[in-house]
Amino acid sequence: MTAERFVSDNLNDGTSEIEFYGEEAHHISRVVRKRPGERIEILNGQGMIARAEIIEHAGRTVRARILSREIIPKRLPVLELAVGIIKKESIMGDVIRTATELGVARIVPLKSRYAGKWQSTPRESNRTARWIRIIRGAAKQCRQPWFPELAIPMTPEAYLDHCHLRESPLFVGIGPGEITDELPFGEDVDEAERLSVLIGPEGGWSGEEQLLFRKFNCRGIQLGQLTFTTQVAVAACLTAIQIKLNLI
Repeated sequence: MTAERFVSDNLNDGTSEIEFYGEEAHHISRVVRKRPGERIEILNGQGMIARAEIIEHAGRTVRARILSREIIPKRLPVLELAVGIIKKESIMGDVIRTATELGVARIVPLKSRYAGKWQSTPRESNRTARWIRIIRGAAKQCRQPWFPELAIPMTPEAYLDHCHLRESPLFVGIGPGEITDELPFGEDVDEAERLSVLIGPEGGWSGEEQLLFRKFNCRGIQLGQLTFTTQVAVAACLTAIQIKLNLI
């Protein structure tokens, strides 16, 4: 039987016991009703998975004893997803969940021309906190040992400038009629340590953004003659790249 999984940022090589508070403690004691002596798994989001035994419920705190642990190495090349901010919050959450389950190392919300609006307000801080909760929940569900970093939103141009400095191969999901570059995979992709994938929002890419992709030598991933929703395009592009590189 698969053990229930929980998250603790305090799990490391020297940890012998873990104390859970707040939401995780509530989930252990009130939702799945784990009792002393029962086993769980703990993830720290940095590649470590530990097996542990519940030893005590104390008020709103749950303590567990570490029985064993393992480090799961990062898969190379590391995948990074830059995706246009979607106006409908539930769909943006689905995109973040999908990217987490598919092993993306970094998620960058893009303030592209047709993306949802983003301003530095308390409301946007709440959105960011929700996205982080989605990442943690998705990672627990699929036993993903490495949680993706959630970057601050930026424009496509700022993101491409950043990637150019790292010399990362760039892929962009494109729809019918948009700029494309054939033969997206080459030796530089096979040997790269990091790949960046850009997916537009529901409205697609503007003409200026398409010219920007050509300027930065982005390689198009053509998804056929159908126009997909952003969450389907994210899943299709990430899966296609990972299959090509034997990552899944």
